[in-house]
Amino acid sequence: MQLGRFIKRFFEREGIEAEIFRLGADDFGILYENLKKKTVRLTEKLIRTIEDHTFVIKSKDGEREIDVEISINVSAGVSYERPLLEKADMVLKYVKKRREKYLVYSHELNLAKTIEDNLRILSIIKYAVNNSRIHLYYQPIFDNKTETVAKYECLVRISDQSGNVIAPMFFLPIARESKYYSIITKTVIRKAFNKFRNTDVPFSINLSSEDMTDKDIVQYIYRVLEKEPEVAKRVTFEILESESIKNYDEIYMFVKNVKSLGAKIAIDDFGSGYSNYSHIVNLEPDFIKIDGSLIKQLPYDIYVQIIVSTIVDFTRKLGIRTIAEYVYNEDVYTMVKSLGIDYSQGYYLGKPTERCCIKKKSK
Repeated sequence: MQLGRFIKRFFEREGIEAEIFRLGADDFGILYENLKKKTVRLTEKLIRTIEDHTFVIKSKDGEREIDVEISINVSAGVSYERPLLEKADMVLKYVKKRREKYLVYSHELNLAKTIEDNLRILSIIKYAVNNSRIHLYYQPIFDNKTETVAKYECLVRISDQSGNVIAPMFFLPIARESKYYSIITKTVIRKAFNKFRNTDVPFSINLSSEDMTDKDIVQYIYRVLEKEPEVAKRVTFEILESESIKNYDEIYMFVKNVKSLGAKIAIDDFGSGYSNYSHIVNLEPDFIKIDGSLIKQLPYDIYVQIIVSTIVDFTRKLGIRTIAEYVYNEDVYTMVKSLGIDYSQGYYLGKPTERCCIKKKSK
């Protein structure tokens, strides 16, 4: 909200009538007319003005509110051609991949097919949200000592008008750029709590950096945890430790608050390329999920064995439990257990399904 007001004031100072739209957790759309010649200059100036400004947000430290200062890095996609929003959005994704600041849409970029595909996926997302077609699948996580199911990871899926089930890798990147993303996140949390409420079974829910820095989603999570403290003790939020996290202060505050409300934290995909051991110390997670790109090579690569052994040794000394992802065959499973990793997850042990074997809590 603060950034939206900042952008609005910027255009007011420039004497330009512009409509500002909140498109997602950290994306804004700006619409104005008849200023094609000024657009590049305005884009450069807006980016510079935002990046030179220090924003102050309120955050909770237990019962106390504190001020947190954040800086924002900005990229922009620009389009003069319809559909304006879709083309500007595709250019923005292109810009982010190239690590540039902004770019204007042109046919030479060959983005038309991508725009068409994204519009199709967006229509399916809209249908799924409006017709209760957001589903949870559950993948078991096994205790390596007892070789029994210890908990379940909740994984989101949507289905289209024909009943085809669509995996998150195909729709979540598009959903993140739309107003539907927060609805999907809240639906996953609500359905997971409903599923496991009257059980003794631990479960986990994935959160992105966008979730943890979106005030509306964060407050929703706090309310759910406060309302259901018994369930809160059994939920683990899996967060992705990657270069996509731009401001760790907000992430640290979120982690501290949910842990104070009884929830646990897991760092997902650790070892995938951007892992930072100092963040592990600061976040104080309960679990580390070792990335599948390492686990799947364990029996066949001595260097990977050394890396994973180092991670296991490091986390054990900190009292953090480890989970191996992508356990896809017996060789991998055997090696995972021999290295002392606490839990295993993967298709060899159990695929994600709509049903999970849980017993109701005894009264």
